[in-house]
Amino acid sequence: AMTQSNPNEQKVKLNRTSLYYG
Repeated sequence: AMTQSNPNEQKVKLNRTSLYYG
């Protein structure tokens, strides 16, 4: 998924990844 247009979406994705792999 390319979320370069929305930096906020990228942040959410990183947050979700942290929750998954945290």
